[in-house]
Amino acid sequence: MQTEENMLADDPAGQRIALVAGASGMVGTELCNQLRRDRRFAPVVVLARRQPPVTEPPLQIEIVDFSRIGEWNPSVQLDTVFCALGTTIRKAGSEAAFRAVDYDLVLEMAKLAKRGGARHFVFVSSLGADPKSRVFYLRVKGEAEEAVKALGLPHAAALRPSFLDGVRAEPRPGETAARVVGRVLGPLLLGPLEKYRPTPAAKVAQAMRQIAQPGRTGFQVLDPVAISRVPFRLGPAEADTPAGSAPSTPARIVADPTDPARPSRGQ
Repeated sequence: MQTEENMLADDPAGQRIALVAGASGMVGTELCNQLRRDRRFAPVVVLARRQPPVTEPPLQIEIVDFSRIGEWNPSVQLDTVFCALGTTIRKAGSEAAFRAVDYDLVLEMAKLAKRGGARHFVFVSSLGADPKSRVFYLRVKGEAEEAVKALGLPHAAALRPSFLDGVRAEPRPGETAARVVGRVLGPLLLGPLEKYRPTPAAKVAQAMRQIAQPGRTGFQVLDPVAISRVPFRLGPAEADTPAGSAPSTPARIVADPTDPARPSRGQ
């Protein structure tokens, strides 16, 4: 039986190159912080339209134009693509602009994972995601899940958190209010109501890393309860990068950083 220590050990097959999109959001920032200490993944290439909050080695930052992501082909074989892209209709400005991020960009990242030969594509969706939902936000999330599933990737996982709990650089009023109420009522939400408790962004990031395990196949969906119960412990294969360490050799992505980037968001 595979123990957590074994799962956290270096991959004997060689480097597991990871790609991260959506590093500026709450989940993406947490994920980058955790990946810095997770020796299973090296190097870790972060695609961003501007410098993200976390940039320290072994992260390799690539400033990119997300509007042209469909034209790019990885120059190395990827292992895992983590996607934490997402916005809100209010912030995007329109339903069309929201869909361009939460459906189009997510799907393009999944296609990039396929072109790069990635074994895992892990992305953030939402509790209630349903392609038949009458709620536009949830319908788009559900349609994105179905589109990713249809690509037939070796392994894809959709994480469906409830309201995210954590520190966000750009507060979302509705999410903040729901989080406050959720913290008060959380202990009372038991059984089938447990999924409505706020989901810590750190737990989502932990689950994203843990679900990308060698040998996993097919399409998986993790609801808030499953996310909250993913085991996590700093094992021997996870340690802070020593000060002054030289960064790993970058896994370069063919890109043209001179073009203005289309607005994109992180979860």
